[in-house]
Amino acid sequence: MHAAAKRTALQARIAIAILSLNALALSKNVISLIIADLIKTYPEYPVSTIQLIFSTTTGMAVVGSLLCIWLEKRMTLKSMSMLTLISVLAGGVIGFLCAKTSVPLLFLSSVLIGIGMGLITPLNGINIANHFEGAELVRMNAQNSVAATVGSVVFPLIGGLLVAIDWPCVYWIFFLTIPVMLITVIVQPREEIQCLPRKNGSEPVKVKVWSPALICWVIESFFAGLCWMVYQSNASSLFQSLGFENYAQMASYGSFVFAGLNVIAATTLKVFCRKFGKPCMTGGIVLMAIGLFMLAVCKSVSLLWLIFVATAVIGFGFGIFKSASFVFLPITLEKGATSRGFSYFNAANVLGNFLTPYLITSTVARMGGTIYTRYVLSAVICTALSIFAIATQKLKGTEKIAD
Repeated sequence: MHAAAKRTALQARIAIAILSLNALALSKNVISLIIADLIKTYPEYPVSTIQLIFSTTTGMAVVGSLLCIWLEKRMTLKSMSMLTLISVLAGGVIGFLCAKTSVPLLFLSSVLIGIGMGLITPLNGINIANHFEGAELVRMNAQNSVAATVGSVVFPLIGGLLVAIDWPCVYWIFFLTIPVMLITVIVQPREEIQCLPRKNGSEPVKVKVWSPALICWVIESFFAGLCWMVYQSNASSLFQSLGFENYAQMASYGSFVFAGLNVIAATTLKVFCRKFGKPCMTGGIVLMAIGLFMLAVCKSVSLLWLIFVATAVIGFGFGIFKSASFVFLPITLEKGATSRGFSYFNAANVLGNFLTPYLITSTVARMGGTIYTRYVLSAVICTALSIFAIATQKLKGTEKIAD
């Protein structure tokens, strides 16, 4: 760990490797752009099966997050980064070559892409925790969040241009792993394999992973991911229900607002971590609940402005919660438990994303509800989560980050 106030040359190199890798973290979402084309190409398959091609990337990201725990004790961080990129690249190559010929191979493509994407967040979390502390830890996590957010906006735009060429070309996005591999080879140092602390140089010290704080944060991460995905997956349907013919375009405007507030949350993270400490994560969940309730009442075109305000509130709240977690997890967990803590936290978040259609959409459908019912249900869940987060704050602590 480096206690220097300014970033060292080693930290600068590691920062470049981390940011280039994290920019790819949400690139898997471009596969959603070709679902309609896949349905037309494979009419013999049920629509639900075709939609699973995209959902599989999210489901396998859970596996990738947990796989990080096993890999960390067997590979260096540099080797893990290369394995991650190779997995995503292989998935991209298979997807591009087989997009019009084989649904089973498209599922294989999604499995490889999903596992690779799932490894990115915990891997970067470990890398940051190992090399940064104090104000530099906050700064690095803020930059890390900005990189992922910018990537989440830029890649769909590039993907749209590639679809215009020919829809299988959307898989070219994953070829961007090649320059990131070169960056990783050049700037990421080859360090020792991560080892558990040892007592007197002999047996590994037993590390306690599941502290009360981590249990609370994993629960919060799951439900925050669940509620965030309700917003994300229903944005275009909301605009469509209001009568907008260009509902997809309106939803993209909302995505820009969401991403913009994510960036603002990340760049102001240092202030929140210094002034409010760990409770700022709870504040992020409260803001999400408020934003979801605001969306639930947007039932007329005259309230269009409120949709974008709600989107901004949700984006800022989720941005604070997710960014701050990578600051406070490493200073809360025992030495040797960081990797598993990051992996469980990220796996819970991604699992919430994956289960949204089954836990929220299907439940509302059985109730005979509308899109607004989905927002109401998610707002109620997020409110209950806010109460839980506030009630368990003492278990998680209230530490602040010093300058």
